[in-house]
Amino acid sequence: MKMSHLYLPNNDNAGNDLKWVHQKLRERLIEFFGGFTYIQATGNYVMPDGSHALEDVIIYQIVIGDRSGVTIREIAKAMLSMAKQESVLIIIDDVPEFIR
Repeated sequence: MKMSHLYLPNNDNAGNDLKWVHQKLRERLIEFFGGFTYIQATGNYVMPDGSHALEDVIIYQIVIGDRSGVTIREIAKAMLSMAKQESVLIIIDDVPEFIR
């Protein structure tokens, strides 16, 4: 078994609410992995122009076993598209990866 984390902001880059994307993500995590835990957090990121972006995020913790052929990377790519983000951060067994 592996522990995975998926970080998804509460709003897209234009400020639009992403509740519907979070609902889709939760449905998929239940379907493919049988459950999850989430933590509400705030991230502060340095942008390419040097400015800082402060955003509220939800961190999903998922235990990945042999329940499905679907990977957390595939789910993250789908969420990336739905949320219209430049990237989504996942961490699998303490190894971070930006899905673009």
